[in-house]
Amino acid sequence: MKIYKSFLIVSLAFFLLSVKRAGAIGKFVKCEDMFGVKEETKLKPNGKTGGFNKKAESVEHRSIVSEGLVAVEKKGKWGVRNLKGELVINFKYREISPFKRGKAIVLLDNGNYAVINREDKFIIGPFDYIKYLEEGFAVKKDGKWRLMDLEGNYITENKFADISFFREGKIGVKVGDWWGVMNLKGKYIIEPKLNAISSLNGEFIGVKVGDWWGVMNLEGNFVIAPKYNYAFPFNEGFKVLLDGEWLVFDKVGNLVRVVRNGSWISNKTSQFINRIYRTLGFNQ
Repeated sequence: MKIYKSFLIVSLAFFLLSVKRAGAIGKFVKCEDMFGVKEETKLKPNGKTGGFNKKAESVEHRSIVSEGLVAVEKKGKWGVRNLKGELVINFKYREISPFKRGKAIVLLDNGNYAVINREDKFIIGPFDYIKYLEEGFAVKKDGKWRLMDLEGNYITENKFADISFFREGKIGVKVGDWWGVMNLKGKYIIEPKLNAISSLNGEFIGVKVGDWWGVMNLEGNFVIAPKYNYAFPFNEGFKVLLDGEWLVFDKVGNLVRVVRNGSWISNKTSQFINRIYRTLGFNQ
């Protein structure tokens, strides 16, 4: 037993020493850039030893790998490398987002934004601001937003106060102070009369009416009444936040899960709470 304990102590010491050395070889610092991308900061390789030199003059910051490319920063400028480490886009941008569908959003020196392809050709822009919206881009100029497809063509001539999503051929738009949903033909599916909207999933959307959130279908009918601190649909149903607790409803409106302090509550407890909520009318 003593020999076994001694072996464990020696192994643990060796492991901690290895971790410490690994930290000296290549430190990683995680942060978030302006595009919400988790970055890694890593010291460049030392060509003589094949390891990493803490005193190396050149330091590159990397974003996540996307579509075989990774944005890298050096001395305040961003470029792009491929998986072989070859520089395919020079260090010339203030920011570069990860590539999606062969395109990335870049921040220019003058503070404007543009969309480039893998060959570093401008596809969209420059504009005051650009948002990637899954099926296209929202572009802002002179305080107004317009919608473009992935190739840079305007989808509608309408101008909006804001655009939140472009998914499944539906667009979340803000007109004045109110939010609504329109289709690609410019026709409103849900009139702009909502205080806020969250996300769209299938035929359902999270909406805010006054101070409270609920879930509405695209016919304008509530499936989860606006009685919550936040709400949004997902593939299996709806999630709502109430007084620090996340409640999960199925698509029929039955409470199936409760998350309290980061932990799932048992099914029996959820069923009991479901009966209480039905009595109080929270999911009506």
